[in-house]
Amino acid sequence: GNISLSYLDEENGILGTGGSGGLEFTDESYTQAVTLGGTYQLTEKVQFVGSVTQAFSQGDTKNDRLLRLNSSSLSSSAFVVGVGSKGIFSAIDQLQFSISQPLRINGGSMSLVHDEQEVLHSRSVDIDLTPTGRQIDYQIEYTYPISKISSSLGLFAYWADDYLHQSDLASYGIGFRLKKTFSTPW
Repeated sequence: GNISLSYLDEENGILGTGGSGGLEFTDESYTQAVTLGGTYQLTEKVQFVGSVTQAFSQGDTKNDRLLRLNSSSLSSSAFVVGVGSKGIFSAIDQLQFSISQPLRINGGSMSLVHDEQEVLHSRSVDIDLTPTGRQIDYQIEYTYPISKISSSLGLFAYWADDYLHQSDLASYGIGFRLKKTFSTPW
């Protein structure tokens, strides 16, 4: 098992995900996260992996902005579970399958303050930051070592349902990965 702690400076308000988000409009935002993970070797060839992440984001709640955070604290979560097997077609290849969810905001709101039709008073509109969907990623990868110097070539396919946590949006694709492991003399 393992535990990791992360600190992300959120200058672009991304909350650790692939898109820009609400914190983009705040100053001095950051995210702290803790991840608990582990690997379980079921047999000589099969292993299970998994992790869960809980993140806490902080942003300013200044009132002098057009778009402002209503609460300075947002929480988000992520997870991954997977299974891998060695020796599928040869003694040295691997096949891996995983299901994961990237960081997803559990709740929060912002306010948009704007003038109403050039009148001297302004109106505040609340914006719910809770996503409309829950992105779940499915990935399968076949990996084959290509040299004795810690290199491998992988072919993978993925499907992301509710992509970027938006309901009814999907992303999918295939690709190649070239992996190389380096070691240092110290």
